[in-house]
This record gives sequence, structure tokens and C-alpha cells, in this order.
Amino acid sequence: NVAKVLQHTRKEYFLNILIPAALPYIFTGLRIAIGLAWLAIIAAEIVMSGVVGIGFFIWNAYQNNNISEVILALVYIGIVGLILDKLMCWLQTLILPEEQK
Repeated sequence: NVAKVLQHTRKEYFLNILIPAALPYIFTGLRIAIGLAWLAIIAAEIVMSGVVGIGFFIWNAYQNNNISEVILALVYIGIVGLILDKLMCWLQTLILPEEQK
């Protein structure tokens, strides 16, 4: 209705009304997806035991009964996940106008 009153074309409607209205939801989805992707990477490293990474480190420490190393790796995973989330929040503050945050 707003687009009709302002006599926007389809392109103007898409760029000026639809995309700005959808951006908060897009960023919410991106934040969730980054967290799940990070967990999927760790799980894939655990399953594929030949791949060296944090998942392999956790599995190896678990097999050797080094609980302190497992806890250290879990803290590391949490910190990296938090950093990824905060980076996405920062990107959201750069792109979205103040009234949409």
C-alpha cells in the first residue's frame, strides 16, 4: 500500500521497502546459521578422525581420558562461537538503520 501511494516501481518497492523490512530477519537467520555451521564443522572433525582440528583434539583427549583438555577445547569452541556471533552483530549494526535494530 505504501508503494502504491508513493508510486514506486517494482524495483523501487523491492529496494526501498521489501529489503529493508526483511533485513532484521535475514540477520537473525545468519546468526543462527553461523552458530550451527560452527557446530557442524566440529562434529564433522570428530566423525572424520583423520582430520586434524579442534574436533579431533576433543576426540583424542576424550579417548585418552584428558578431561581438562576436553574442557579447554569446549571453552575454545564457545569463545570462537561468541566471537562469530558478535562479528555478525557488528555487521548488522553497520548495515541496518538505527530504528530497525
